[in-house]
Amino acid sequence: MSTEKAAGAEEATRCREMYERLGRLTIMRLQDHVSEDPSRRLKFLTDIENGRVLARVELNAFSRILTEVLGVEGKVFLRYLSEELEAEINRLVEELQVKGWDGLGNPVRGR
Repeated sequence: MSTEKAAGAEEATRCREMYERLGRLTIMRLQDHVSEDPSRRLKFLTDIENGRVLARVELNAFSRILTEVLGVEGKVFLRYLSEELEAEINRLVEELQVKGWDGLGNPVRGR
């Protein structure tokens, strides 16, 4: 495998790992925000689903613009994606007061 392909594969792996970490932080955040009140839970989950759908549509459009119109290579796109994932993880870690990660990759609070 060429050095360039290896770097792209490493970046893709890094993105997958950060996406998993972001998912675990999101679960923790949801547990904090969803109370036992069913109406509050339903509204919260509806808002999340609407945001998820909108984000997916926007990301698909941006990906197409970058690759088809601007000719950005996949590895460059992955590099920027991993930088943005890392920034979001860091923001959530601070917001949720996460002090580390357990052996299974789950966030651990410092409270």
